[in-house]
Amino acid sequence: MLEALADMGIVPGIVAGTSIGAVVGAAYASGRLAAVRDWACAFSRTGVASYVNFTGLLQGLISPGRLRQSLAEHVVPADLAIEDMPLRFACVATEMSLGREQWFTKGSALDAVWASMALPAVLARAPQG
Repeated sequence: MLEALADMGIVPGIVAGTSIGAVVGAAYASGRLAAVRDWACAFSRTGVASYVNFTGLLQGLISPGRLRQSLAEHVVPADLAIEDMPLRFACVATEMSLGREQWFTKGSALDAVWASMALPAVLARAPQG
């Protein structure tokens, strides 16, 4: 849809999303929509299985290190700040301890997307550093 809008000359003033919408929105706002589309279309069952964390299922079903690295390669660079993106971007996550929404409009784009797409027990917290 974003590519179709761009083909018609329609460019949004701000891109916002949550969960997979944050992933796609960040890719679009950082100029990497084609890269994330190609990455997603290349997935196979084996490719998806390569993200499963068989050694630490109590920490989460998905291995955070490999997925986070893939996000940095295909969606937003690890060092890209939201405020430095070519288009304005925001994403939303749920602050689990308080049960309320948290809006990300500045700071690390990768951290914001990661927080937005996190699913407790499925996606473990990302390694720090």
